[in-house]
Amino acid sequence: MTMMTRSYDTRHPRTSNVHTEDGRADSNKTTPRGGRTQGPRRGRMSIGAGNGTCSSGAMILMGRRTLSTTTFGRLHSLMKTGFFSLLLAASSASAFSPHSDTSRRQFLGGVASTASTGIADRYQGDDLESRIDEVLTKRSQELLDELGDEQTAREALLSSRLPGLNFLDRSEVRPSRIFGAGRGLFAIEDVPCGEVITCYPGDALLRRDGGGGDDERTLIWGAHVLDECVLDDEAVYAGTESEPPLTSYSMTLDDRYSVLGHPSLDDNAAYYGHYANDGASAGEGSRGEGSGAEESIARYSEYMLESVRRANATFRIISDKHIVAVATKNIRAGEEVLVT
Repeated sequence: MTMMTRSYDTRHPRTSNVHTEDGRADSNKTTPRGGRTQGPRRGRMSIGAGNGTCSSGAMILMGRRTLSTTTFGRLHSLMKTGFFSLLLAASSASAFSPHSDTSRRQFLGGVASTASTGIADRYQGDDLESRIDEVLTKRSQELLDELGDEQTAREALLSSRLPGLNFLDRSEVRPSRIFGAGRGLFAIEDVPCGEVITCYPGDALLRRDGGGGDDERTLIWGAHVLDECVLDDEAVYAGTESEPPLTSYSMTLDDRYSVLGHPSLDDNAAYYGHYANDGASAGEGSRGEGSGAEESIARYSEYMLESVRRANATFRIISDKHIVAVATKNIRAGEEVLVT
């Protein structure tokens, strides 16, 4: 069962869609505080590309190269084994080794960055992350004072794009160099290993309620997302003939929450994390449905190792309330940012 609501803010949460366990929309409508009747959002809604708008009929340009739901399910099951946990941990640890101040200066060639006149030059390394944390802490306290409930304030923060991050302008979105991937994320200045590149947006927040085998979920749309950009359950979970599901742009925060980035909202360089592609492919097309467990493990092992090898960035959680993309290798200006 899935309920769709608006994020908690001064405009108040508003219910936009309630679905029963079989996926059918409830016929009940709710009236938001604004006075406009909000019924179930049915029918096809196209995910537009460019200028941060959502327009019907616009061509989709995917921002992530993802696995199908079936493949991801198999991979997730395999990831639970100790072998894959150790494999990924060891590979990630070897790839991520923040450089010393000396090596950082050598990489940057003695200058702040290739884009030496950019706003981001004022904040580098630890200073940059500290500044992000400062903005995050301030906004978190504002929401807590305003809403009076820690969980509600956290959900509001997770389903938002923070104001005041205009200094985080180190990347851009353009056609990926990976065949079939659509758009990708590219550095516009040299980014040393260990430094923040951009944030992962919380345009929607998926909350899992209950425990055990219960499938009760609440989808909270950020207050900053325009009504025309809000998608129905089909577009969110299954996608359409021409568009991937919105869950393709999700990042798991913990056992209860996942944040989803909207591929149409591409006008804020501080929140480009959902455009970072996986540099490897799981090779689903070359694997038959009847493949045995050993073959599946071998193929996924190969995929994971290749993905980690190509990756030059990873995602990290800050203060349990925001996700950032961090360089795991030195990234040159013009280089595509890849994650695993």
